[in-house]
Amino acid sequence: MLEITTWMDDFLLALQKNFSHRVWFVGLQGSYGRGEASDLFQFYNDTKPIKGSLDELLPKIDANAIDRAIKIGTCNIYHDASIICCTKRIMKFCEDFINLHPLLCRPSLSRKLENIQNI
Repeated sequence: MLEITTWMDDFLLALQKNFSHRVWFVGLQGSYGRGEASDLFQFYNDTKPIKGSLDELLPKIDANAIDRAIKIGTCNIYHDASIICCTKRIMKFCEDFINLHPLLCRPSLSRKLENIQNI
């Protein structure tokens, strides 16, 4: 499996060498940023091989790895549901604000709100 720290050190050196004056931020996002990227079970099952195979990982995927993947998946469902709920509440607040204060809001703001709600 990829050792992110080693890779990131090499990547940062290459960035600095080639783009030092243009790069102002580098960060890790998603599972690497949260420290969850060591989940071999999810990695194996969520990767569609284009060339080669990940079957050599199968012996390393034990019951603990499967249990960890289930727990992470459950947390992700809760996290996504929370975001959806909060987003809907924020959108409702924005809609109510626009309806209560139409002179303060440009018509384009109302159209943008409609477009976002249709996503």
